[in-house]
Amino acid sequence: MEAIPGRGDTTGGTGTTGPRIKRPGGRRRAHLLAAVAEDEARRIGERTRAALAASKARGGVPGAARPGARRLGGGAHPAAARRAGAASAARARDAYAHLAPLVARRRAEGLSHRRIAARLAAAGDATRPGKPRNHTQACRILKYKIS
Repeated sequence: MEAIPGRGDTTGGTGTTGPRIKRPGGRRRAHLLAAVAEDEARRIGERTRAALAASKARGGVPGAARPGARRLGGGAHPAAARRAGAASAARARDAYAHLAPLVARRRAEGLSHRRIAARLAAAGDATRPGKPRNHTQACRILKYKIS
């Protein structure tokens, strides 16, 4: 069944949207729309270049070069990344403060990180989410040893 013309069907029965170029005047309409789109793209470019030149003339710094601007290339701002890393390290030191001396003593006794983690689990110590500690975490606890 064909759609009634003018009732919102823009697919022309092909399943794709866009101008119906197989109908009379369709090819001319497609060329006209392409010319309008090309002209609009050119005008947008001109306006953008003019706005950037005006901003530069006022002493502005364009784009992501501005201090405090979001980074378009991805990744965190270096200063923000350092602050976040320092905050994360402080939280880890606080979380491991009571375990660091115990793990250091066990390590000095010659126990492996796996055995230390097993003893911590046997003593009922768990991570913040409630899971038993593993050998990697036992090693990390030594990294945050409180002097």
